[in-house]
Order: sequence, then structure tokens, then C-alpha cells
Amino acid sequence: MANIYIYDEFSPEDTAMMQALYSRSPKSVTEHVDKVKSSGSGKFMETFYVGYGHASIADCGSTTIFIEGISILADKAIQDWQLYSGQETSTRYIDMGKQAIIDPINNPESQRIIKRWMDFYINNQEKVQEHLMKKYPRKPEEDEIVYIKAIKARCFDITRGFLPAGITTQLSWHTNLRQAYDKICWLRNNPLPEVQKIAENILEQLKEKYKNSFSQPVIEEQENYRKFIPTQYVQVSGASTSRPYDRNDIGCCPLSLQCGGMGV
Repeated sequence: MANIYIYDEFSPEDTAMMQALYSRSPKSVTEHVDKVKSSGSGKFMETFYVGYGHASIADCGSTTIFIEGISILADKAIQDWQLYSGQETSTRYIDMGKQAIIDPINNPESQRIIKRWMDFYINNQEKVQEHLMKKYPRKPEEDEIVYIKAIKARCFDITRGFLPAGITTQLSWHTNLRQAYDKICWLRNNPLPEVQKIAENILEQLKEKYKNSFSQPVIEEQENYRKFIPTQYVQVSGASTSRPYDRNDIGCCPLSLQCGGMGV
């Protein structure tokens, strides 16, 4: 009969070591637990994961990162990962009218454009809700509170298309240790300075928390490659093109989620 054990009380590095020991020992995890408790996992992770490059070990330990006060543009850069797991502030259910805005250009013209978009977003909430209630009147059997919530959600769903990409949000990122480092390597070479700073901040905190799993040396050739790739491919009007990024490209404006709109 199978023996089943569940250990949730250990750190990500400890959990990764406990699993990795299966690959080199036929002993029970109950014995591996004792080894982790007596010797710790730090040196093990530094030697076998970082030193020998056994990357799958770091797949076995996970952590959750909470990131707040960043632009939606930076938020999407973090989420742009096939293995992303997490949650973010929903612009469909939350009124974003009072959120701070990050303006990377920060000149009178950019401020004017942002203000115009935000004024449009804020001033049309009531009008859009009235329109929706006329188009979709509440049925007698529908609960009024549920109906109003649905109307507001639909209203935000429509008007959020005019939110500047600099509108601030927050998100969680649940990831294993290996994917965390791999993704950060790309983020710190992102063309957007805000994303670069976020990546460095995340890496710094991960080093403080799990110093043995984030002690990798920076390899210049890899960094140069990661810097090079974003300069060669850019999304323009739904189609990829292999030419350098131009800030005037339609669909790439750093100010709006919906370029080609008001003021552009």
C-alpha cells in the first residue's frame, strides 16, 4: 500500500531539496526531512542548482511575489510569460478613476493627453450605465443588487479601453524559483526603464530571502542577447514585424492602452 506524505511547513528551498534527494537516494522522504532539518538546504541549492546547473531542482520550490504601484504596461510585461500564475487588480470590476498614473514622458503634452483620457473615463461612467440600463432593463425575476453590479462591471469593461497604460495597478506572481530567475533576466532587459527597475527590485528581495538560489553570475553574452531581441521585434496593429522599435509606431504608444485614440 502506498505511503502518502504532505509537507507544507518548509521553505521553498527546503522543499526543493527534499524532492531533489529522491533522484539520488531510495530513502523515504521522512529521512530526507531529517537531513534538511539537520543540514539545511542553502548549501545544497547553491551547489547543485546554481553551481552544477540542475535547473529542475528549482522547479520544485515556489514563492509568491506581490507587486504594487506599477503601471499596467509593466504589469503586462510581468504577466507575459507562458507559465505565469497570479492575480491582478481587475479594471473590469474596480473604478480606476482615482489611481495614480505613471507618465514616462512627463511633459505638458503627455499630461494633457492623459488628463483628457481620464476625464473621458470618469465623466462617462454615469452616461454609459444609463445607456446599458436602457438597453438591458432589469427583468422582474432579477435581483436588483446583482443587476446593478453587472451593469457597473459592463460599464467598466467598456470605458477601461480609454485608461492610459500608465494607470497604476497591483498583482501577485506565484512562481517556482527557476522560472522567477529566468523571467527576471528578461525583465531587467526590457526596453521600459520602469520594468528594469522592478526586475532589479524583485531580484534584490529574492536574494535576501533565498540567497543560495539567486547567486547566479551574470553572463554578458546572455545579457546582450536579451537586450538585442526586443529591438528586433515589435507588434504593430496586430502583426509582427522584424524591424527596430519606433516609439511612433501605432499600437506601441506608452501612454494609452488603446493607441490611435484621443489625442494621438
